Amino acid sequence: MKDIILSSRLQCIYDAAAGLAGSPGHGMTLCDVGCDHAHVPLKLLINGIIEYAYCLDIIPGPLKIAADNVDRFGLTGKVDVILSDGLDGFSDRADILMITGMGGKMIADIMSRDPGKTALFNAVILSPQSFPELVRGTLRSLGFGITGESMIEENGKFYPVIIARNGSAGIKPSWERFIHGPDEQADTFLMQYAEDMYGPVLIARKDPVLYRYLIRGKAKTEAVLGVLDNGSKKDEFNKLLACIQSVLTEFGDHYETG
Repeated sequence: MKDIILSSRLQCIYDAAAGLAGSPGHGMTLCDVGCDHAHVPLKLLINGIIEYAYCLDIIPGPLKIAADNVDRFGLTGKVDVILSDGLDGFSDRADILMITGMGGKMIADIMSRDPGKTALFNAVILSPQSFPELVRGTLRSLGFGITGESMIEENGKFYPVIIARNGSAGIKPSWERFIHGPDEQADTFLMQYAEDMYGPVLIARKDPVLYRYLIRGKAKTEAVLGVLDNGSKKDEFNKLLACIQSVLTEFGDHYETG
């Protein structure tokens, strides 16, 4: 039987799930929304990391390939393949919810559409391809605390992988280097905005991939500000630049901030 080869991004997601599931044989169940070909849950099953997987997708084509892969790897009886828009078609229980490979707006919508259903999961693994701040803000509003994060650079793009536990306070950066101005409420808002944009765990551990992402983002934001006229759009980018600079200040001399 051939092994499933994962890309760097999918391997990071696999590692996140394996870390949550713990040692093989603990009997954890996983619900993968937007499973595509189901490579991650199937590899978790093959290696005995989880006991059962629910693989959900709204598109019949990829779901058919996922079902074929279940047969190919001899996992019949350990996987339920479900045609579903988000969690709408899911009525069982699982320990871990995984939503990856889609934009942050869609992930936030899937989680907040039925908060009661989302609250049944002990933990979530999310990897938004855009608008990560919406995902992190939604987690906070639903009572999930971010306990782990990674960032992967693959083919010139950056992908966060977020782990959050239900009812946890999560991990927060110390912000020791953050300089409070005369308006402490505004500073607090900026710190929360920075955590939602770039990840409290990534900031707290001064993640090197996040650092590269911030440097690239700072250059792009400054370039945009150079051509914008005054107005709400310029205010928005000034806010973003202040956010990036506050995080880079938190990094201090851990890296060369230029």
